[in-house]
Amino acid sequence: MRKTLVIAFVLFLTAGLALAVGHKTGPGTEGGFHNPRFHKSMHGKGGPKHSMILQGILNRAKLLDLTDKQNEQLTKIKEKYVFSMIRKEADQKIEKIKMKDMFHDPKFDSAKLKAQIKKANQVKLNIAYTAVDTLSAIRSAVGPDNFEKLTTKKWHKPPHMKMKPEMGTLREQ
Repeated sequence: MRKTLVIAFVLFLTAGLALAVGHKTGPGTEGGFHNPRFHKSMHGKGGPKHSMILQGILNRAKLLDLTDKQNEQLTKIKEKYVFSMIRKEADQKIEKIKMKDMFHDPKFDSAKLKAQIKKANQVKLNIAYTAVDTLSAIRSAVGPDNFEKLTTKKWHKPPHMKMKPEMGTLREQ
């Protein structure tokens, strides 16, 4: 009896440990931020949203050596464009949900579905136009040289991941 209980206890602990470790192999199974599944959960199917990209550019602009007036302009740009873009992206998601609901209805009306598709595409187009306006406003606020610094490859990593204390600031580079 005692031997059976010991064996059952060992098997129970082994099974619990195997579940806790959850060892997986293969692509896309690494944990944390580097897991592609993490990025999909953060950004959805279509990659990062326009507002997130522009917000990143505005955040990187704070690392440049800008005047107080330029920093004030960037704050106004964020309030004027990025916040409205976030609302438009929410509207786009709502329109997509409505479109999918109509599509899954077995008795859908073809004309109404086409109108819904057109409406969803119009919202998407408005987001793209707002993104262009935002980039133009950022470029005019920081100047062409600083704008080029913001849009080069070396800036695509978030600053907290790129900089080390011994490197100094990006203003010095």
